[in-house]
Amino acid sequence: MTTVSHRYGDEMFSPGGGTDAVYRVASGYVRLYKVLQDGRSINLAILGPGEYFAQDQTEDGYASGCIAESMSDTVVERIDRANFDEQISNNPDLAREMIESQSRQLAGLHTLVEHLLARDTGVRLATTLLQLADGFGTTRSDGRVTIGLPITHQSLANMIGSNRVTVTRKLLELQQSRAVVSEGRNHLTIDPDALRDVSEAE
Repeated sequence: MTTVSHRYGDEMFSPGGGTDAVYRVASGYVRLYKVLQDGRSINLAILGPGEYFAQDQTEDGYASGCIAESMSDTVVERIDRANFDEQISNNPDLAREMIESQSRQLAGLHTLVEHLLARDTGVRLATTLLQLADGFGTTRSDGRVTIGLPITHQSLANMIGSNRVTVTRKLLELQQSRAVVSEGRNHLTIDPDALRDVSEAE
């Protein structure tokens, strides 16, 4: 196992790369996403400390591959696939941690599929803002959470597979209901309870 440090915005692997290892987030956050055929991108997961991830296996010719990008200064542990079976055999805790991580990510993907089928951009936006608040948020005395990461409307659009115009419109709707408050250039504060109501909407 080797440890690799990444700066904010670093790409850890892109489609076709990173297939020789499994990765664990030791600190920081990683965005795992795909670029769609029409050029839009969509988040598969936002992964924090203790989460495992890997590149798509493309032997069947169906998987298009994904991109792993550092959302902050991040430290990642890299487990070579050549030694993977041995490490799993010798470390049952590693196997358990990986299964738990994959189970959480699978649940998140199920939610993503539901949101995509519903075609509700507002629900996907609310869910993503809650994820960002969980990873980068500071809770204030009034219960609101300030997301400690500059987020442009375009970057939010990239995360949810939408476009900037639609995201701007949805953010304005959330601001009118006070579920989201703009704290200046590209900084947002959210009301978690209000956003959960939106994210759980049918």
